[in-house]
Amino acid sequence: MQASTKFNIGKQTFQHVGDLEWFEGALLSLFVEPKSRNLFFLHWVDLAEGNNRWLFFQVSPRALQLYLQGKLSNQDVFFLDLSPTAKLLDLNGDGLVKAVTEIGKPELPLDYVPSKDGYFQPELCPDLKGISEILVGRYEYAMAA
Repeated sequence: MQASTKFNIGKQTFQHVGDLEWFEGALLSLFVEPKSRNLFFLHWVDLAEGNNRWLFFQVSPRALQLYLQGKLSNQDVFFLDLSPTAKLLDLNGDGLVKAVTEIGKPELPLDYVPSKDGYFQPELCPDLKGISEILVGRYEYAMAA
């Protein structure tokens, strides 16, 4: 996601924590909504009308931990979020939200659904330390096995 460290959807602000997958640009990033402390994945899916299109969905601290351990795929994390919908965000090159579309998960184009074969790859994660640190302390209660 370019150089933007936060974006807004309505009255909610989402703060960039770090990139989980980077290849010539961010492909999967972690965001936090500071008021609720909820975590979200922002997953690049397409380029549409000059904007980058991203799949945006909530991720639990436990699911994030299991993802970082290689125990959950990208698709597992997506479907563990019990919400029946996800959001598609169109962001311009400056990281400004141009459009938000809420879509039912069954209606999501198949090429937008995260891959069942996609697992965390530490070598593609430039921000592993910062992402791991957010789980320590703040979310330990939610990660108990």
